[in-house]
Amino acid sequence: MNSKPRIFLTLIFSLLIASQILAQNQDQDAFKKISSITNPDNQIEALQDFINKYPKSNYLIQAYYDLVNLFADKNDEANALKYSEMFVNSYPEAARMNAYNDIAYTLAEKKIGLNVAADYAQKAINMARNGNPRMLNMILDTQALVLYN
Repeated sequence: MNSKPRIFLTLIFSLLIASQILAQNQDQDAFKKISSITNPDNQIEALQDFINKYPKSNYLIQAYYDLVNLFADKNDEANALKYSEMFVNSYPEAARMNAYNDIAYTLAEKKIGLNVAADYAQKAINMARNGNPRMLNMILDTQALVLYN
């Protein structure tokens, strides 16, 4: 290969890698700033902006989870359930057991979305029985909390 095209391709490749690294650092810095916001309404707004600005971020799942908790703390069931679904659906179907359990517990703890919490708890139980029986006791505890409420 001629040296000029090789240099050109190397330069393009280097620029692409540099831009990816810069983008990753930008979303990491943005997410760290959001984590330091103390006002829940401001944090919600910042997280929603983050999701729109960085739809492929490595922090997207955590942003969804944080929004579930913030809306649950405000007893905003509709938005807590909206972000619950987004959080759970961020995982491949075969890897959702802990996500189902986490959301079921959060909703039960706040006494909102109990029908969804019961459904998620049951899905987590089914997954544990079929693949990870060591987790079953913890998940059954979540189901008990859901049913208690």
